[in-house]
Amino acid sequence: MALRFMAQIIFLFFLTIALSGIGALVQMNFISEIFLALKAVKEIVTGLIFVLLLYINFRYCFPDQVAELRGRNVQSDRYPVWVKQYILFNCALFVEEVFYYAIKDWVSLSEVIYRLLGLVVFTLVYMYMLSGEEFKVK
Repeated sequence: MALRFMAQIIFLFFLTIALSGIGALVQMNFISEIFLALKAVKEIVTGLIFVLLLYINFRYCFPDQVAELRGRNVQSDRYPVWVKQYILFNCALFVEEVFYYAIKDWVSLSEVIYRLLGLVVFTLVYMYMLSGEEFKVK
């Protein structure tokens, strides 16, 4: 039982690092398309975003996932609002990037149309996620 739990923790650790790296690359791709001046410092900004994602994932998400593996009560209500919004931003941005590349493969349009459709998808997904119960004013 302990060996299985340790294998799950190790897998979760490497999965957290991998998802932080993917999230940093997706954010940097999105940001560099908006701000063309960032091309010169792309690696530095990607590294900073990666470190921020590592901090968020290991400070807030990883302990809750370990507690869930052990069968304990998950205390996701301890997340600060900025962490929740940043996680939702990353999720909506990931959906937008998947939509952008899927529509780019299926339909031949100009780059501006692709980005506008991506922005619409990002906005709709982000607003839908922000309409959840934990963001409602009480």
